[in-house]
Amino acid sequence: MRLSCILILSALSFAQAPPTPATKKADGGSEIVATVGDKQYTADEVRDLINTVPPQYHQAAMADKKNALQQILMMKELAAQARKDGLENKSPYKEQIEFFLAQSAINDYSNRLVIPYTDVESYYKAHPDEFEQAKVRMIQISFSSGQVKSNTKVRTEAEAKAKADELRQKLAAGADFAAVAKENSDDKETADKGGEWGVIKRNSKLPEDVKKAVFTLKTGEVSEPLRQPNGFYLIKLEEKSVQPLNSVAPSINDMLKQQKLDAWTQAITKRFEVKVDNPDFFKSQPVTPASR
Repeated sequence: MRLSCILILSALSFAQAPPTPATKKADGGSEIVATVGDKQYTADEVRDLINTVPPQYHQAAMADKKNALQQILMMKELAAQARKDGLENKSPYKEQIEFFLAQSAINDYSNRLVIPYTDVESYYKAHPDEFEQAKVRMIQISFSSGQVKSNTKVRTEAEAKAKADELRQKLAAGADFAAVAKENSDDKETADKGGEWGVIKRNSKLPEDVKKAVFTLKTGEVSEPLRQPNGFYLIKLEEKSVQPLNSVAPSINDMLKQQKLDAWTQAITKRFEVKVDNPDFFKSQPVTPASR
């Protein structure tokens, strides 16, 4: 019998992932829905088998329950045959199983880690700066590197810097930021809104120098022209606040959990630190194809 690629991949996946938590059974679960060989399967039994599928395959399995049932039963038959032949004690299979079990030990430890909510609260209170957010406006004065294939007049970097400096002087003298942004900003999306750029957080996907500039400003203050690859930016801090605990608690929990997992794995790694007695033996060598 020729096995499909889907079966092989499924068998490997089933062997390497924890079972999906069982879903709530529907009424009529004891109804016979399929027969394979001389064995009959109820709806509940089919669901229970499909619930052993890894999460990434569960939706597909539920969409084609007949094919999923067939492949799961085939995988179980092959696994039983492997155990009968003692493959778990033969190379290279036993080494592959050890690698799988090692990763499973890490996954299991991680899954059992529970971070008390009080720890989350304590971290939040002790690190308020990490959860700051800033409502800002900005003006972009763009420039070109000179590689523009058109007859359109574009600013040089020096011209853009000169204009940014000029606008900042106007703002420092009391000009309305929203009005200046509407008239001068090259970012039309924000210019039409008076330069409104929204809320920036410490973990926003922005260049670090931009975030540093934002969070060093005082309320109402305008930054010096900030150079970026596409132009100079003038940024005004409208308001600064701290994100509420309930919105950041999940990310704090994940971070604390990762810290505990890292500490656990580092402790194990330290137990097996290698002291090299013969440095020449451990020098990197080119990999050559294994001889046959």
